[in-house]
Amino acid sequence: MEILIDKIMNDADVKSKYSQTSASSVTSSEDTSMLDLFDQISSRKANFLEVILGLEKYHTGGDPEQRTKAINVITGVIHEVPNLGLDSKAIAGLVEFFGKKFKDENCILPSLKGMHALLKFHPQVVKQSQRDGEGCLRIVIDSLSPGCIHIPSYKQKVRSEALRLLETLLNKYKDFFKLQEEDMNEIDLDDSDPFRIPYVDLISCVVSATQNEKDPRNLLVSFELPRILLFLLGKDEHSFKTLEPFCNDIFENISSYYPIEFEPPKNDRFKITSKELKDRLNYFFATSPFMASKAIPFILEKLASPQSFTKAESLKTLQLMINELPTQVIRHYCEMIWTNLKSEGFNSFDVTVQNESINAISLLCYSLIISKDRFETLEFDSITERLVEAVLLKCEEELAQDPDTLTGIMASNLLCEIMRKNSSLVLVIVQRFIFNFSIDHINLVPLSNETQNQVINISKEEMSFASRLELVFNILNTLYPLQISNKQQIVDFILQYKDSMIQALSKGLESSFLPNKLKGTKLFRILCSNQFFTEEEMKGVLSFIRLEYRKQRGNIDFIRDFLLEILEISKKFPYQVHEVFHDDIQLQYNDFSSLKTETSTEHDLYAAQSSLGNSVELFFTEIEIFCRTKESLGDILFMCANEFYTNLYVDNGWQRQWTREYLDAACRMVDDHKLGQEETDEIVENMIEKVFLECVNVFEASEDPVFMSKDYAEPFYHLLRQSCRTLSYEKAEILLGRIIEVFTKFAPQFESRVKCYDKVCNRKSYYCLNMSIFKILKYLLKYKEISIWNDETFINVFSFLSMLSLNSVNTPALNNLKKESNKCLSILINKCTQHIQEMDDLVDNIITTTLELIQSGKEELNTIEDSTIGQTFSVIKGLAIKGSPTSYKVVQQIIKALKGSTGAALDSVAKYWNILLSPHDFTKMNKFNISPFYKQRLFSIAFPALMENYREIYQLVSSGEGDRSMLGFISKLIVPICSESAYELYKDHMEELLPLILHALGLKDQVIKKICLKMIQKLLENQNINGLNMKELTKSLVLALGKRLKMPTKNSILICLDLALTAGDDRVLDYRKQVISQVRNLLDDRKRSTRRLAVKCVNDWSLV
Repeated sequence: MEILIDKIMNDADVKSKYSQTSASSVTSSEDTSMLDLFDQISSRKANFLEVILGLEKYHTGGDPEQRTKAINVITGVIHEVPNLGLDSKAIAGLVEFFGKKFKDENCILPSLKGMHALLKFHPQVVKQSQRDGEGCLRIVIDSLSPGCIHIPSYKQKVRSEALRLLETLLNKYKDFFKLQEEDMNEIDLDDSDPFRIPYVDLISCVVSATQNEKDPRNLLVSFELPRILLFLLGKDEHSFKTLEPFCNDIFENISSYYPIEFEPPKNDRFKITSKELKDRLNYFFATSPFMASKAIPFILEKLASPQSFTKAESLKTLQLMINELPTQVIRHYCEMIWTNLKSEGFNSFDVTVQNESINAISLLCYSLIISKDRFETLEFDSITERLVEAVLLKCEEELAQDPDTLTGIMASNLLCEIMRKNSSLVLVIVQRFIFNFSIDHINLVPLSNETQNQVINISKEEMSFASRLELVFNILNTLYPLQISNKQQIVDFILQYKDSMIQALSKGLESSFLPNKLKGTKLFRILCSNQFFTEEEMKGVLSFIRLEYRKQRGNIDFIRDFLLEILEISKKFPYQVHEVFHDDIQLQYNDFSSLKTETSTEHDLYAAQSSLGNSVELFFTEIEIFCRTKESLGDILFMCANEFYTNLYVDNGWQRQWTREYLDAACRMVDDHKLGQEETDEIVENMIEKVFLECVNVFEASEDPVFMSKDYAEPFYHLLRQSCRTLSYEKAEILLGRIIEVFTKFAPQFESRVKCYDKVCNRKSYYCLNMSIFKILKYLLKYKEISIWNDETFINVFSFLSMLSLNSVNTPALNNLKKESNKCLSILINKCTQHIQEMDDLVDNIITTTLELIQSGKEELNTIEDSTIGQTFSVIKGLAIKGSPTSYKVVQQIIKALKGSTGAALDSVAKYWNILLSPHDFTKMNKFNISPFYKQRLFSIAFPALMENYREIYQLVSSGEGDRSMLGFISKLIVPICSESAYELYKDHMEELLPLILHALGLKDQVIKKICLKMIQKLLENQNINGLNMKELTKSLVLALGKRLKMPTKNSILICLDLALTAGDDRVLDYRKQVISQVRNLLDDRKRSTRRLAVKCVNDWSLV
């Protein structure tokens, strides 16, 4: 043991590993000597006390570093060895040992950690030794006393450890202190008794240790220690006597930090937040009722501070104290608290201070009415009655003076908050403020006279209707959602005064002061929502509101807000609103159509825009639900479409917004219409005829391209698409014919007209109207059974699309048109069963042009859109499925053109090659099923030619003359066609095909990886890979596995590895370690399915 101790003390690598007082602080694996020591003590091969004796020459020597290291070793053993087998005498000796080391400045930190470890990890032994009379806790407290060690004078680490030691002492032995507290009457409090808990010394330690602390890490503990003391010794008057002499020192020390402001530094590794510090500090004030005589006046004094931050923090602390302190304490100080809250809250202009004052006042009322112990409602006594009356009277004064000021609004909000917290005061507030203060007052005030729309002498009392009606609305809006036992009683009470309520509501609506009308409508909404009126009464009030609306038709500011209230009513009572307002739909539209041309100022334009938006939403909501005739819906749809056409070329933002509102409403109506299919068809056809064809006429007549705003391009496209889906065959034919006529006239001037496209299209807020025509054509071709055209019609549309697809001009704007044109052409070819020769010739021409671009090199290839090549392949597929020989000739041309082409050209072709093989969007859309015969035919044409290319390139690469990347491009063409074909077609080529597949598996292209894995899985399942190749396959699968792969690819590789193992070839075991090593990396993958497959794979390969 002596040799081991000497090795530890002389080993330069042994360092202090116990900077934290937690069991998780362990030595690193490099400190093998320390680990050996721990093992020997744990296994009882060495005695801990012998180790301490062996270290004596070091911790008592003259070298300060050796002394520190020796104490660290002892502390480390206490931390890391769970059961040291120490008795109470040994524990007392260790406590005394560490306490004596406090006098050595070099050893104070490890000694504090050692003493902390004893208290933390051996509490039962410490308590036992205390009861045996050894006085361990007293030794600890004496060691930490200000006479022994002045904690504030040390560095942060020492202060932190001392504070945490005191925290552990108070928390771990809290129950033991409570036991002594219960027996306090039997304990002699003579300070000369060495075997009792020295409360006075313990308090002195806490007071001394928490003084003048600045570090936030230590402040968290400094705020907590006095709170624990108050919790232990401040619950009753008898035990508080011990703490009372120190109250001033404790309170002055902690209160000096209030209010605390702390902004944590960026990337703070300690993660201390401002909220943590504030909470710890605030809870100190709310812990003990015996500290309230100091805490409450102090917080109220801070509340009077001129700084808003201090006021807000004081109010939050006060709320906590009201919540936590006993009711009797709050009752004693309630008048003082109310006086200060009233003074500061109602005189502040800071919204935060007002809101916190509202919460504090409502909480104060709640604390006097509800028992905190039993949560039962208490009987009102004189104190409670005086406070409640004072609060309500103050609210009434502020509301009567001017309800629209900040203090008036605060009073209204305060009443609502009191209602939420105090169910016993709800009826009082309803009676006093709804009826006595508001309704009765309104009913007593006479209305001003009107002469020829000129208002004469509106009284101040009448102008106050709006504020009083708003107060009634707020109280009712708070009342109805409440879940309280006496709610029905209160509702019944309100219904008793229904006549008075309706009279006041009518006077508000009749008033010449417009805000009164708005507030009256708002109050009517909340009453309707809560079944205050019968249906007949509701219709009567709505009719009156409608008359008032008509009187104010020219006042767009008023109408904007007025309609918003009616809209809210219509959401719950649509039938009633519609029955009253249905005749105003056309009138409403005409009103705002004229308003938008007459208004001039920015304010007027905004008000008109908002008014129109509200009216559109309101009336379209009604129409969508209640219009049962095609004429009504058709008229509204026509309004929408006409609005779009009128503002098609307008740059003004608010007019575009109007148009967007109409289009959105029309889209909702077409999407969610309530009419039958036949009626809907007729409505939509009417709209198409009146609007879209008019746009086509504009497009035809214009010399320049026509553009629409992006604000309504999207809903316009949606509206037309949905409309085309509902068209009958005959109407679709008519629309197609009209579009084709335009195309026919448009074709000769095409190149001259597209030159200015790019300049305008670069403005991101506009889209070309030409594009919408192509989209409509695509929708008509896609969704309708258009199959029988006369020769002239077919040739016209086909010629135009061909001309556009083969146009040599390449600009971004024109390429977008080409893209849409190619989509139409693909659909047309795939669906048409006639004119096969014309289509063959066209495709031949398109492919020839495309191949010329491909063979010309990379620079020219970049001028052709990728999607154009994709659409070209889709056209080829459409012909090939129909058995056209041209399509197979084109496939041969493509393969032939690959020889000598650049890598970029091959990459573009390979990108779209799979269109010929898989169910592409165009085939899904047109419900085509790719027959095995088609795939077999395509394989027989393409596979031999592709393999010939592959062999030539492979020979060149083997001789060092060819480009190795070319092998990858050819693999991208060969693997998909094999994957989609039957095994019998290529089984004779497996010897040279498998290396090609494995090469493609190593490419970065995720799509090709997926295809390769699909093919490999199919071959493994059918046992079509021989033993020689299985080894190479396993190697390639391991190399292909990585964390950057997508989830389906990873899963496919794992499945293939499992299948390779079950194939029964022992040679795959050469890669057993590599497989297990690679697959283990996926055991913590984010995807559950991958983890599950990885576990299975590891288990299977491990058990071989």
